[in-house]
Amino acid sequence: MQNKYFKKEIYDDLPDLLKKLVGEFSEREKDVVLLSSLGVLSNCIPNVMGYYDKKKHFSHLYTMVIAPPASGKGSMGYSSILIDKIHQHELNKSRSKIKNWGKEKIGKCPSLDVKILPGNVSSSKFYSHMKENEHGLLIFESEADSISNMLKQDWGNFSDILRKAYHHEKISISREIDDKFIEVESPKLSMVISGTPGQVKPLVLSTENGLFSRFLYYYFDDGIEWKDVTPTDNFTDYTTVFKNSSNDIYELYVELEKVKEPIEFQFTDEQWEKLNCTLKNATTIFLDNGLSSLSSSVFRNGLNLFRIAMVLSVLRNIDTITDNQKLICADIDFEISHSIIKYLLDHVILVSEIFKKDKFGLSVYDLNILSNLPKKFKRDEAIKIAGKLEIKTRTMDGYLKKWKIKNVIKPVKPGYYEKILNNVNIANVAILK
Repeated sequence: MQNKYFKKEIYDDLPDLLKKLVGEFSEREKDVVLLSSLGVLSNCIPNVMGYYDKKKHFSHLYTMVIAPPASGKGSMGYSSILIDKIHQHELNKSRSKIKNWGKEKIGKCPSLDVKILPGNVSSSKFYSHMKENEHGLLIFESEADSISNMLKQDWGNFSDILRKAYHHEKISISREIDDKFIEVESPKLSMVISGTPGQVKPLVLSTENGLFSRFLYYYFDDGIEWKDVTPTDNFTDYTTVFKNSSNDIYELYVELEKVKEPIEFQFTDEQWEKLNCTLKNATTIFLDNGLSSLSSSVFRNGLNLFRIAMVLSVLRNIDTITDNQKLICADIDFEISHSIIKYLLDHVILVSEIFKKDKFGLSVYDLNILSNLPKKFKRDEAIKIAGKLEIKTRTMDGYLKKWKIKNVIKPVKPGYYEKILNNVNIANVAILK
């Protein structure tokens, strides 16, 4: 079984701005804040692009944090603060244009321009906003069903936009009812979404749906425990920390907007070689374990690696980014991206298990823990194995209680158990070694 959290080395080597943002968080929240911040920031660096598989790509990422209710994924919300000032900048700029147009009413009324797009939006409005903002939009939703509910509506089904925008493929809409034709040559979209396991299916429908393979997934089920909410004398006001950093991101955005020719981001030959080697090996592992339906997720995570490295490289060079027309990825940023993707490849498998019906109604984490236990075991033995998996004693006792109720294990005598479900059918493929 792979590491429970991102490797410590990732945090040691982050660019200063990101290091400051995640520094006060720990364990699971640290990972959630880093991944969601990367997703938000991927929409904050206009006019930086690179060539991947002979095609031009920008930095925009689709990220999804999946966990049961009240499990701590709410820390993701802080990352949205990073783009607030840019959003207000775009909004105020367009409102000013509309106000000036209202004085003379010459020509067509300018459209309202935004940077953050709510998941509760019609497909027609989606096209309009995408057309108005050439540097892209961000969908930030703490409840995945806000989007999936819209996709069920005829007037809100923009699933094709989500799939095409990931690769910047041309999108267009023609409506007879209001004689409207909108065409967006190179749409750009970032998404940062969180939700429960039950909210994933309605959004992406199946692992063979093209939308599934476009996301970076982070899935956890640590059990629910009370968190000490008592303020301390030296507690960190996270909102202030992220607001301060949002000023730096806004200044970066404004400077990059002024660039006349896009800055080209590049990997070195050695970095391309390592990316190809890792993703080739991952493809082989997935295929050998009967996971061919997930191969497109492996392929697209190569592009995600490239995009994460682009974001990190811009932040690493935030003070000098506009000085050169080319940005060569430093090895330190490549290695961070490489480690993140290797870790998240396992989460593709974990999330895919949500789509498989298990007659016992167990989560993929239940199954993973069970697979580490022998046919017959003592409670103390289970607690010891749980410790190696970084699962707390109280949480493990909760699992044992739940498994008894679900008839997955049975008590043999006090403190002794036997698994009824012995041959756990789950692919435990650890890419990260």
